[in-house]
Amino acid sequence: MWTWFLVTALASPVDEADTWIARTAAAHPSVVAPQLRADAARARAQTAGRWPDPVAMVQYTGPFSTGWIGDHPMAGIDARLTQRLQPPRWSRTQKGAADALEAVQQASAEVARHALAGRLGHAWWRLAGLSAQAEVLTHLREDAALARDSVEARYAVGQADDATLLRLEQFLDRVDQQLDDVARLTQSTRATLRGLAAAPLPFDPVLPRHPAADPGQHPADDAPPVDRARAQATATAAQADAVATHRAPPVDLWVGVRGRTFQSATDPGVDLFTVGASIPIPLSRIARGNQEVAAWNAESRAAEAEARAQAEGIQGQADALRAAWQQGIDTVDRLDATRLPRADALLQAVQSAFESGRASGLDLHEAQRERLMLSLERVQAVTATWIARAELAALLGEDPTAEVTP
Repeated sequence: MWTWFLVTALASPVDEADTWIARTAAAHPSVVAPQLRADAARARAQTAGRWPDPVAMVQYTGPFSTGWIGDHPMAGIDARLTQRLQPPRWSRTQKGAADALEAVQQASAEVARHALAGRLGHAWWRLAGLSAQAEVLTHLREDAALARDSVEARYAVGQADDATLLRLEQFLDRVDQQLDDVARLTQSTRATLRGLAAAPLPFDPVLPRHPAADPGQHPADDAPPVDRARAQATATAAQADAVATHRAPPVDLWVGVRGRTFQSATDPGVDLFTVGASIPIPLSRIARGNQEVAAWNAESRAAEAEARAQAEGIQGQADALRAAWQQGIDTVDRLDATRLPRADALLQAVQSAFESGRASGLDLHEAQRERLMLSLERVQAVTATWIARAELAALLGEDPTAEVTP
């Protein structure tokens, strides 16, 4: 327990978020259900392909008239043991079909887990981004209120006009409206996240200052939906193979004895031994089996086509997410390289001019607003990279790492 607390205390916000998302997705009922179905399929696979048990039969034959087995030449006790012999390859194909169904259920569980992790990650980083936006807007309002107070002081002594004061008041109203909008979005996103997790949030999301690291080039051929479609194709092909073996009818073999109790001068009541076999006449069995095999093979080809289509679609989605990530990185790079430093220099210059009376309160407000609006733009760009990271990892079936760009 102390190790857990120590690891939690030393973990970064990204590590904590990734760990919580992974554990929440793995324990969610929508993910546990297909996992339990996979367990059930695994249990069935362990018994598939076993031959049926032998059948033991005991009977006695006697006349209705007396009910005594010794009163008739045909009276006696019969015992028989019967075993059904399945067609060649029957056991192997039955086991293969059961194993393939288990693989489909396991793939379905992976699809559900990664899909839920993607939705959780999207909501988590959106909530973190909204919290960061609220912080920037709060600073913006504080600076705008200070500028408004300065203009009011100058207006009282005739050094500022009504238009400047009204413009600042109007801007404060807009910032208040933005804060209200962000608060409502935060509330709805938090509720969405709680609903997806089916549990309360353990801590508040924190947006890292740096954007997410390069997600890399991962092929879409191994994405969970593609794996599930391929598993379905394998399962239908295995079912076709199993049905093909059923075209040959099973054979029943038996061995038995008949203990006779009748004895006379001419019939000493000798016991009898019997051996036999029976096989159905496949008048329509083969034709029906051929049609079923053709149907299952068609299902397998359809699943393979679906896997190829899904791989192409997922590749397109992955490229779009990488483009969104790259756009966020480019925006942050431009802001950090030129736009934010210039805004800082402008704000410092206007601040000095305002203190010496060479700039108005509106000029100061404009410089402060420009600087904080760029900060807001940076927050939105960073948020977009983390959302793209979460969605891309879920799309390709990977567990995201907590690396960030330096």
